Amino acid sequence: MTLSVIMPAYRAEKYIGKAISSIQEQKGFQESESEFIVVDDGSDDSTVEKALGKGARVIRQEHKGAAAARNRGLKEAKGDFILLLDADDMLAPDSLSNFMEQFEKNPELDACFALSQEFFSEDLEENQKQGLKLKSEPYGGTLPGCSLIRHSVFDRIGLFDETLRGGETVDWMVRFRSAGFNTIEIPVVTLQRRIHASNTGRLYRQNEMANYAKILRAKMRRGKNVQDQ
Repeated sequence: MTLSVIMPAYRAEKYIGKAISSIQEQKGFQESESEFIVVDDGSDDSTVEKALGKGARVIRQEHKGAAAARNRGLKEAKGDFILLLDADDMLAPDSLSNFMEQFEKNPELDACFALSQEFFSEDLEENQKQGLKLKSEPYGGTLPGCSLIRHSVFDRIGLFDETLRGGETVDWMVRFRSAGFNTIEIPVVTLQRRIHASNTGRLYRQNEMANYAKILRAKMRRGKNVQDQ
């Protein structure tokens, strides 16, 4: 089993070290033929230096957004399996082993999905936490850190929509779910999602809501086209 880990990063100097360590310390990562790709999305801080210091392969590009960074990593990736993780989050211990176990049991599996658990970043002051909402229970994740996917899936349905600033993972999942792949969901927390003052989802909230409407309209059009055929 060959694995490619892809991590888009933008101004992530505060968190990327722990994010990379959470992958490198995985038993499954150490035992598999693995590559670690960090795509720096035009950072102007020490993100690149910290990633290089942790031994990751770094690809640099102009600032284009998370979708473009993930796509760049996917185009460069050589592994049979893809694991995405954002640079401010962490992969829970034993997550990779739990993912790989499912594919070993079922060679026909295309993707395995798991759960996310939120936590307050250690650099948040108490007064900052008051204005942020934290989900106390694990919940189903969309993609980064919550899934292990065969590389061939991306070849079949395409990459992330780079025109979307927020909601691009939802758009991809709509296409994925519509394609009828063989999947499994496991009741295991794999993503430790960091809640901090500058989460991308919070910064692009207005764009994200507008994009959800765009995604829904596109899905409805696809459904109508299928019925008309």
